[in-house]
Amino acid sequence: MSPSEFANIVRPIAMRYGASVTSGLRSKKRNKMVGGKDNSRHLLDLAKDYAIDNPADKKDFMEECERQGLVAIESNNNAVHIQTK
Repeated sequence: MSPSEFANIVRPIAMRYGASVTSGLRSKKRNKMVGGKDNSRHLLDLAKDYAIDNPADKKDFMEECERQGLVAIESNNNAVHIQTK
């Protein structure tokens, strides 16, 4: 999947659930600074972290992303990491 294909899938879902990107494409240096894995999908622009406006919507947001073939990983509070498989 290309970065644009990934964005075309996740962007409309994020808009429906009031999700704002808190981290997207990262340089190797930035990724290391924030504790990202060496093989992080953020380095390829194939992962984004989101904050959900309404925490009650987090589960539905994650499930919708997974139905579209993406991986959703719950982070702290109302944050969610979405990436390609």
